Amino acid sequence: MSDESAPGRDMTLNIHILGDPVLRQRTRAVETFDEGLQTLVHDMYETMLEADGIGLAAPQIGIEQRLLVVGIPLDDDSVKLAAFVNPEIVATRDRCTMEEGCLSIPGIRADVERPSRIQLKWQDIDGSERKAWFEDLEARVLQHEIDHLDGKLFIDYLKPEDRAALQPAITRLQELQGRGGK
Repeated sequence: MSDESAPGRDMTLNIHILGDPVLRQRTRAVETFDEGLQTLVHDMYETMLEADGIGLAAPQIGIEQRLLVVGIPLDDDSVKLAAFVNPEIVATRDRCTMEEGCLSIPGIRADVERPSRIQLKWQDIDGSERKAWFEDLEARVLQHEIDHLDGKLFIDYLKPEDRAALQPAITRLQELQGRGGK
């Protein structure tokens, strides 16, 4: 993974909140790899970092394309930025439970069980095909963001009793979204 950000532009985008129908849509493949895609990726990085996130998928900014960015914190306090176009999980290993949150579901966090290692196939922003294994936090963030590309949210994985406990907060967010608020 590499830092693919473009210097000289600061453009943060609106993050869509639970209740917005775009978050439940399946996305379509990115077919055009051009300057517009590079600009979008840069704006997604800016938006994610401004919101203190570590991942952002295109549907979260209202774009129904198979595109996501991640910003994984490193031990030296830097952030490893990477973009994934048309990602697909091709293999998984092991499982673990970790707490997750989401920029589109502010204020709600819950434990989610997922594979702890994944093999991913994707394209970079130039359209080149890539394939690699990811583990631990990177694997979790990638799975979470790929779920967004398929119209799924981390709350969909919760046990019924855990979902019931969070339902009042979920309902409040959905009502806010319905009124056009954040």
